[in-house]
Amino acid sequence: MHKRTAHVNQAELNSISYSSIFEVGDSYAFEPKTYAIAVQKSGRPHQSDEGFDFHQFSLFQKEIDTSKMVSEPSRLSVYQHRPSIHVNRVNIIGVSSSSLVQFGVLHHADCASRIKHIRVLSPQQSVMD
Repeated sequence: MHKRTAHVNQAELNSISYSSIFEVGDSYAFEPKTYAIAVQKSGRPHQSDEGFDFHQFSLFQKEIDTSKMVSEPSRLSVYQHRPSIHVNRVNIIGVSSSSLVQFGVLHHADCASRIKHIRVLSPQQSVMD
């Protein structure tokens, strides 16, 4: 397969955080892993404000079962009508949690994300729900 070159005149990225990457150019592999606990609290502070640890949740200890994943490489045949692609402007609001924005070739990606969402409600809201 013939490679195609990307020409980007302008790129604007408002926010990039938590081990994310903005890359212009080619790279061989990208293997990010994200472990996060997202806590949403409402009402006055309660005793549960002490915090949360990863070891409290089995989600973060489980091995990923790769036996159900496709192990054979897929075949793709593409004919590029033009040797290059031109983009005037790319506008990105945000990139977060080990993500990648790349203008270029990436040969291999192996990504995993584990996020535990917790809602801590005030005593009044707990009764209403």
